[in-house]
Amino acid sequence: MTFEETPKIKHRIKSKILSALLGLSLLTMILFSILSLVNIYNLGKYSIDSSSKLGDEAIHDSFEAMNDQTRRYLSQLVQDQSDISSHHLYKVENEVHIMTAYAEELLSNPNQGKPCSIYSDKHEPPDKSVVCAYKLSPGVSLSSVKKEIKLLNHMTEIFVPITENDGNIDSIYIGTVSGVILSYPWMTGFDDSYDPRKRDWYKAAVKHNSGIWTDPYIHAATKELIVTYAKPFYDGLGNLAGVLEVDVTMNVMNEKIVSTQVGQKGYALLIDKNGKVIVRPDLEANDTRWDETYKTENLLESDNLQLRSIIKQMINGETGVSKCTLDDGDKYMAYAPIRNTSWSLCIVMPLEDIMKPLIQTQKKIITQTRQSEEYIAMKRTGIAYTFIIIAIVLLILVTLSALSISNKITSPILALNEGANVVGEGNLDFQLNIRTGDEIEQLANTFNKMTQDLKIYISDLKQTTAEKERIESDLRIATEIQTSMLPTIFPAFPDRTEFDIFASMEPAKEVGGDFYDFFFVSENHLCFVIGDVSGKGVPAALFMVITKTLLKTEASRGIPPEYVLFNVNNTLVPENETCMFATVFIGLLDIKTGELQYANAGHNPPIISRKTGETAYLDVEHGFVLGTFPDSKFGSGSLTLSEDDLLFLYTDGVTEAIDEEQKLFSEPRLRDILEKVRDHSTQEIIGEVRKEINFFVKLAPQYDDITMLTLKLNKKPE
Repeated sequence: MTFEETPKIKHRIKSKILSALLGLSLLTMILFSILSLVNIYNLGKYSIDSSSKLGDEAIHDSFEAMNDQTRRYLSQLVQDQSDISSHHLYKVENEVHIMTAYAEELLSNPNQGKPCSIYSDKHEPPDKSVVCAYKLSPGVSLSSVKKEIKLLNHMTEIFVPITENDGNIDSIYIGTVSGVILSYPWMTGFDDSYDPRKRDWYKAAVKHNSGIWTDPYIHAATKELIVTYAKPFYDGLGNLAGVLEVDVTMNVMNEKIVSTQVGQKGYALLIDKNGKVIVRPDLEANDTRWDETYKTENLLESDNLQLRSIIKQMINGETGVSKCTLDDGDKYMAYAPIRNTSWSLCIVMPLEDIMKPLIQTQKKIITQTRQSEEYIAMKRTGIAYTFIIIAIVLLILVTLSALSISNKITSPILALNEGANVVGEGNLDFQLNIRTGDEIEQLANTFNKMTQDLKIYISDLKQTTAEKERIESDLRIATEIQTSMLPTIFPAFPDRTEFDIFASMEPAKEVGGDFYDFFFVSENHLCFVIGDVSGKGVPAALFMVITKTLLKTEASRGIPPEYVLFNVNNTLVPENETCMFATVFIGLLDIKTGELQYANAGHNPPIISRKTGETAYLDVEHGFVLGTFPDSKFGSGSLTLSEDDLLFLYTDGVTEAIDEEQKLFSEPRLRDILEKVRDHSTQEIIGEVRKEINFFVKLAPQYDDITMLTLKLNKKPE
């Protein structure tokens, strides 16, 4: 019996794998070496070009960023300095008002007070800090005014504590109609011809019949450069008795009032409504006599067009930051008005000093860029030679590795390939049986475990996906239900033109705890409500629905707001096992008379903005929250709204919005915004407030629901 001869194997799979690996490796190495050398050269060139370009862009971006940052800093700086200066000046004004009232009280009741010693400016007292000095104008006899001097000398009782409390005050003077001048603290140095009735501060205060700030002038006794706040006072019959004035030296104005935030690089400039300089660092008395008019520069008459444009904006009461080229270089000029005065403050900062660190950085970047170019060129050549050597070594290692790997991976790889194909076709019950004692066997075992884990994962994934879809569907439905319960169609009452109302609510999660509502309880009585439930999510939303429904039900009965809160609270407490609560503000407005009744259950006070421009938080008793204690009493009140008066209600998600630095949006910021936009429509007002909140928080997440309601009367109440 003969057997067919088995044909010889011409090319073993091992030889094929070895040939393929070596051929592929050799070809790959050659191509890789060529491409790498070319890419190394191109990479070096690109790195040099990119480094130079990056340096230029960094310098440009740095200049732009520095410019923007400087403008924001200076804008805030001048606003802060304006507020500080306004505070100091207002304090002086208020002190003068107190002292003139005290003087009028003395004149109305001349018999009060104990007898006290009087001292002329020629008669030095034992203690200058507790007495006034009197001086008589030319032609005035002591006997005719001695009684008046003794009476007004009691003003030291208020001069002493006021000057001790306010370090900005240099001296206090009283000039009377009869020609007497009292100075505190006691001092000498007045000219014999001095008559207070002829001084500009005296005549200006009498002319305006109110308190006025003067232009800079020379002090008659100390010969210092000062500014003065003066106010007339009257006797018991309403006749002019004299003028009281407080002096503030130019040094104090510069160092303690207008320059406290400026620092060493710049200086502060104060001008009046006509463009005249009131305060600046280089103002001195020089050779000006006390009885001569001290003249300061009027910046509106400057030849510098940029400066004149800035001064015009300051005179108009504007706030801003501008660049200006002055005699000694480019400057930043930040300006803002000072409240309660006709003055405007400007902070001048040298552009060169601000940009000096950036210019030095620019030089360093240019130097570093050149050094980088030289270093990259040197390293590029070294890397090319090193790479050639590494490529040769790798080729040898690949050859040796190919010989070893080809002996071990042939059959296991085929088995793994077959198993992968079977599993890829969907047969997850397939198991590999490989016993090589190395990583291939471990890979096969891992492959087997993977198929079993995949079966379990697919089963769990189906169940998890179904559950997730159900929860998402429930939340979506809950959001739609909550939204549908709030009035969202505006205008809400198209046929009622007597008022305008708008509201919005943005939950922090899919569903929230804030709510609002408004509805008519009679033809002319509009009820509106805003509230905030403790907590977030579905529990807060459910409690919100219950609370809102109860509030509307009780309010529809037409009872006063405080009784609405009382009844709803007593309804919630017995069933509130979760101890949730809600803050609520409710109002009942008679749109014909403008009369508003309101009650508060622990909610933020609304803001009322009158047509006259007065904007403030409503002075309302805070009250307790709903849902905690039975028979609780709630704060209530009433007021009358006039035509174009505005009422703004909100939840704490507005004022407690947090930015990236954990700072609060705050109640003063909200009030300031409403002062600017009160003339807009109710929808635009809420839009502007939301825009400001977004600008404030930037990328910080929303932690609380944000709800706002705005009501404005359009028709003048009958």
